[in-house]
Formats: sequence, C-alpha cells, structure tokens
Amino acid sequence: MTDIAEPCPRANFADLWDAQARRTPDAPCQIHGARRQSWDATAAHADSLATVLLHAGAAKQGKVAQYLYNCPEYLESVWA
Repeated sequence: MTDIAEPCPRANFADLWDAQARRTPDAPCQIHGARRQSWDATAAHADSLATVLLHAGAAKQGKVAQYLYNCPEYLESVWA
C-alpha cells in the first residue's frame, strides 16, 4: 500500500488528460508503430472531433457509439 500525503483532488479522465497536455504539450502522447503524436496534437484532434459531434447534434456528455481498431483516433474519440 502507498502512503499519500495529500488527498487526490476529484477529477475525471478528461481533466487529467487536459492537465497533462498543458504540462507537456510537445511530449509524446501516443506511439502507434512509426506514428508519434504529441499531447498538443492529440488534444487538438479531440477538440476538433468534439466540435464536429456537437454541431452534428450530439449533446455535451452525451453518448456516442464508436467502432474503431486500436489506433490513435480511438483515444482522441474517448477524449472528445
């Protein structure tokens, strides 16, 4: 068991990913074969996808189905 000096703040995955992207925007976020993508690029792609989904009628925090293979776009769609 680990000792935690301070309690962890309440956060969801999107909050944690956003914080990491702000801390290390140029660091690798995803490596998929020869393809490497930074935190900043991943965040930008997720934001773009979220905008498209909202304009298409999806509600904020709404459910959207996705059918993807294991690829960088999968994480982006989860983050969106």
